Amino acid sequence: MLQCNYDDHILYKVVMMMVRSNLRILMAKAKIKTLRELGRRASISWKILSYLDNDENIDTIQLGNLLKVCFALNCKLEDLVEIDYEGRRI
Repeated sequence: MLQCNYDDHILYKVVMMMVRSNLRILMAKAKIKTLRELGRRASISWKILSYLDNDENIDTIQLGNLLKVCFALNCKLEDLVEIDYEGRRI
């Protein structure tokens, strides 16, 4: 069984708060105005896109869904999601 102490939990939360999406920038470049329109093009729910748009629970979005968004926006995963770890972008 995997054990997690309190310090590990804090580190996880700090790292995940530094995950950001560039969804709206990419949508503007693709001339897509709404999350619903992007959802139709990517074949995923607007709710998932809403999480991505608001930088909420990005860590819970399945990789397959992120890749569908990338395909619909004609971009790479690293264009869509940025991870800033201790001042370094990954």
